[in-house]
Amino acid sequence: MPRGQSILLIEDEEDIRKLVSFNLQKDGFVVEEADSAEKAFEILTKISPALIILDLMLPEMDGFEFLKELHRIHKSTIPVIIVSAKSDDTDIVAGLEIGADDFIYKPFNPKVLVARIRSILRRNTNAQVSKQKLSSQNKKAAEHKDLITIDSENYEARIAGQKLMLTSTEFKILTLLTNKQGRIFSRFQIVDSIHGTQHAVTDRSIDAQIKMLRKKLGTHAELIETIRGIGYRLREAV
Repeated sequence: MPRGQSILLIEDEEDIRKLVSFNLQKDGFVVEEADSAEKAFEILTKISPALIILDLMLPEMDGFEFLKELHRIHKSTIPVIIVSAKSDDTDIVAGLEIGADDFIYKPFNPKVLVARIRSILRRNTNAQVSKQKLSSQNKKAAEHKDLITIDSENYEARIAGQKLMLTSTEFKILTLLTNKQGRIFSRFQIVDSIHGTQHAVTDRSIDAQIKMLRKKLGTHAELIETIRGIGYRLREAV
């Protein structure tokens, strides 16, 4: 996890605020301090912290109201850890239901707070990576799906919108592989599918057809994957 991530610390008791800030900075975080909800919102107009540490007992607007405002008005997705001397379970439940990610009682060990922070940030980072990966996979899948188009009625095939000049056999092989994307076909299965079971064929003849087909696919030649010792398949989007 990269160091230098910013933390917004909202705590009206100066001694506690300074102690927590010191320990966070010692662990590599950049800390922005606020002694009120109003000051915190002012800071949030300038920065977007990786996480917020929120005391419930604040002057004027308390921590609960701050949290509601944060999510209702600012539509924030910044994780929040509540720290409070309140030990009533209803406060914990209320805070978590409003949108807090964790709850720590005062007094607390600063090392425990740092560990909780790192756990939440790590979880959020992993979630973002997974989301980005899924988005990338979906994008690639969509691109791959439309990359090869087969028009069986007109005996035409296109790659990325460009018409391919294929022989009858090449067209049939590409159609077979495209219709069963991801499935592995042996050389004999390919021949049986396009010529029938009585057609005499050698491994070299299929290899030669695949070689020519790849050549015609140009920069997309790698879409046809060789499965050593078995045959060929059209790659699935990954």
